[in-house]
Amino acid sequence: MQRTDTYDKASTIIDLEEHASLDSHQPAMMASNSSLVQYSGDTSSDERKLKKRKIERACDFCRRRKTKCDGPKMKDNVCTNCVQTGRSCTYIESSKPRGPPKAYITALEDRVEKMEVLLRRLRPEADFSAELGPPVVRDSWKSDAPDTQYAGHHLPTSSERPAFSASTSRFQSLLPLATAIPLPGYTYGCCGFASAKLEESSASLAKPKRNRRSKQARPSPGMHHSDKSSSEAPLSASDHDDSSVELSLVQGLTQLTLRGLRPAHVTSKEPQDGQWRYHGKSSTFKLIHATRELKQRHMDEVGATAQPSAPVVNSGGECCQTFAPRRPHFWQSLPWEISFEGVDRSTTPAFLMSHWPPMDLANSLVELYFARNNSLFPLLHRPNFDKHWNQGLYQNDVWFACVCMAMFAVASRWSDDARVLPDEQMVNNISDSSGDGPWALAGWKYVNAALDVHRHRRSLFLPTNLFEVQTLVLMAMYFRGTVAHSESWTLISIGIRKAQDVGAHRKKVYGRKPTVEEELWKRAVWHLIAMDRLGSMLVGRSCCCREEDFDLDLPLEVDDEYWENDDPNLAFQQPEGKPALVTAFVFWVKLSRITAFALRTLYAIGRSKQPLGLVGPRWKEDTVGRLNEAMLEWIDSIPEHLKWTPRMEIDVFASQSAILHMSYYLLQIAVYRPFMPVPHSMAIGGDSQEHSAASSEKHDESLAALSICTNAAKAGSHILVVLLGRGLPRHTVVVHYAFVYAGVLLVNMWMQIAKESGREDRRRRTRDRALSPAVQAQTGDLLQLLDIMNSMRPRWELAREVW
Repeated sequence: MQRTDTYDKASTIIDLEEHASLDSHQPAMMASNSSLVQYSGDTSSDERKLKKRKIERACDFCRRRKTKCDGPKMKDNVCTNCVQTGRSCTYIESSKPRGPPKAYITALEDRVEKMEVLLRRLRPEADFSAELGPPVVRDSWKSDAPDTQYAGHHLPTSSERPAFSASTSRFQSLLPLATAIPLPGYTYGCCGFASAKLEESSASLAKPKRNRRSKQARPSPGMHHSDKSSSEAPLSASDHDDSSVELSLVQGLTQLTLRGLRPAHVTSKEPQDGQWRYHGKSSTFKLIHATRELKQRHMDEVGATAQPSAPVVNSGGECCQTFAPRRPHFWQSLPWEISFEGVDRSTTPAFLMSHWPPMDLANSLVELYFARNNSLFPLLHRPNFDKHWNQGLYQNDVWFACVCMAMFAVASRWSDDARVLPDEQMVNNISDSSGDGPWALAGWKYVNAALDVHRHRRSLFLPTNLFEVQTLVLMAMYFRGTVAHSESWTLISIGIRKAQDVGAHRKKVYGRKPTVEEELWKRAVWHLIAMDRLGSMLVGRSCCCREEDFDLDLPLEVDDEYWENDDPNLAFQQPEGKPALVTAFVFWVKLSRITAFALRTLYAIGRSKQPLGLVGPRWKEDTVGRLNEAMLEWIDSIPEHLKWTPRMEIDVFASQSAILHMSYYLLQIAVYRPFMPVPHSMAIGGDSQEHSAASSEKHDESLAALSICTNAAKAGSHILVVLLGRGLPRHTVVVHYAFVYAGVLLVNMWMQIAKESGREDRRRRTRDRALSPAVQAQTGDLLQLLDIMNSMRPRWELAREVW
């Protein structure tokens, strides 16, 4: 609440002599009087009757430094700090009345910034500077020159400046490198065009400093804000401070769009700048943050005693800013970098359009993709894609055209149109070398064209955009069905690094209210992370991104048609009682978390496992127990519409449930596979009596692990048989799952043969003896899996290699 009492600054003093003469045996009276502040009622210029404040307070210097002062207890009321620093110990400055509530000020500033961003989005081509005036940067009063409104007034000292509450902004960042801290009484000259550029740069780059000693952090500009209120912000240099600094970029972060990071004041028509990048906690820019903080503190102390000079006025009668101008060659991408990148994305290159399919085929492939693939792996948003498609964005945006090409390649797996095949010469060569036909190369010419885009649009010096990340996901999906499936692991790793480059893996980059662009970013990043985990498990490599490397929220369980609404309050609202199609993908991502933990523990390469708690003689068994508990919790949390039954009515839910449960059994095999018996220790014809007691116990554990893996492989193979028997879409993961299941059944079958062989007399053993019923049952399941892989050979090149 705003206080209504007013007083003359010069009419309030402190009588330390009377305060010092109080009886030391009256502590109660001293305590009661210490909170009383009496103001003078007569402020006439001739005679001022000064009231005395009986309080124990710090001297002016200690108040500015916010340090403990012992002046009232010392002789002549001169504190120790002033004696040591050689300063004059004075008690002149008085307290100021409180201003409006801090949360109220912050809320108003946030609201104004959001309205400015909304206005800029609605009318990006319009300039409202004449109506609204120049942009006002939050906390710009700290470093701006004394404007005309302060002419003839006293420049506020550091102790007189109002303190704001801890900001709720997601983008509290380093003090930008381009923002010069003005010297007291000195103003940088500027005029004409340079002045306009200077005003723009200062408005875009001026950020508040973060003083670790101050009890209140100042707000920083940003479009979105975190959910934590300002009153809940921590007051010390804790993880929150580190998180704020780690979200800082070279020039600050404000908005995550289709084109990547972009500040709110920059429109999409302005040239791209390669400086919008993400920097983490260990970045060396944090050292610059500390340096600028110390420099700012020193300038505050110097500015408290310096007299301000008159502001510089240019020929137009306008006051110039005090910021030093930026040097563009340090803060913008150089011409040779732009030329090397080939960043002109306004036109689609001719080499890409030469491979563009006819529109009837293109529309057919789009429908196939969203019907067969996007329902299981919801990377794209259908309404948003249709809008771009109908607008012909593929003719003007090379990266959206690249997304379309990669999507055509994935959808060609299910197309019967011969136009998706490569040229006739390649088809003839493939047909001659193998008898499976050329359909395994369906879509190759499209993915090759998408690779050409990455060769010509390198995106090394400039940050990535959403379309480029989506392209990497789609190309990885395609390559997983080829003999070059390991290359998908490389593409996924590149996509993860590019997403991290723009901070898309951090929760605070996203706003409280979801948007279409941000939700698409989340889906793309989670596809990269989940595919990286599954692909790393299949090829026996470490994950590119660990669990502690990101804190991104899961995608919203809302169908595509409910993302946008005429009423903003109804956007991203899934109707009650209607299961969302994306729920299956969310549970697939959750299962991948358990997969990542298994890879990092059971399959860890490094010898030092103590940080992960992998110590003790039975650390593997303890880890398996934790994994079992997590898997049981996951399987119990699956919603009813995704619980697997062979007679599921809705095909899309049947496909989703099959993928989830087959992934679950694949993970179960991966967890117990390290405990399976080693082939050389279970040689055919071996005698179990030769084992010692310790090895016998280990042998029993191995057999139990093999039994669990065998049951998981059987359950997964039965789902595969039902899935393909119903004519549901076949995906690349089916080949991988069938191969792993078949491998486990083969090991178990030969273990059964070895067990039976050990019971027979080796002399009477014949090669044509009949198989036991157990071995015959194993053979039946194995033959079913071989039939599945054989049926996928014409379309998936990988199936030809593993069959």
